[in-house]
Amino acid sequence: MVKDEIYLKGLSDSEIIQSRDLNGNNSISTRDDHVFKHQLKQIVVEPMFILLIVACVVYFFVGDYIDGVIMVISLFIVAGISLYQGYRSENAIQALRKLSTPKSRVIRNGVTLQIPVQDLVVNDILLLE
Repeated sequence: MVKDEIYLKGLSDSEIIQSRDLNGNNSISTRDDHVFKHQLKQIVVEPMFILLIVACVVYFFVGDYIDGVIMVISLFIVAGISLYQGYRSENAIQALRKLSTPKSRVIRNGVTLQIPVQDLVVNDILLLE
């Protein structure tokens, strides 16, 4: 009977802190530099972008340097706009994720609480419905 009472109380505040320090947060970290590299790769390997680079090379090969330089500048502008739009889209997705954070019901200090999933720690008592 004493053992059941311990389990019904859940973790204390000090045990939660200790578990979080030992095991970390309940979340997957994403690195932003991978997102930037991935977006840049998608832009560069796009067939239309490659075709425009080939056209730039042809302009330089033929000797029409002014048109070649204009084309290179245009390519950089298009790539910059695409990267900026991708950055804004990623920020919007992150904001939506924060708004729709799933919640969990746990027992802590003998009280039933509803907490964000990121705040779960090892040995938390989850209430399932």
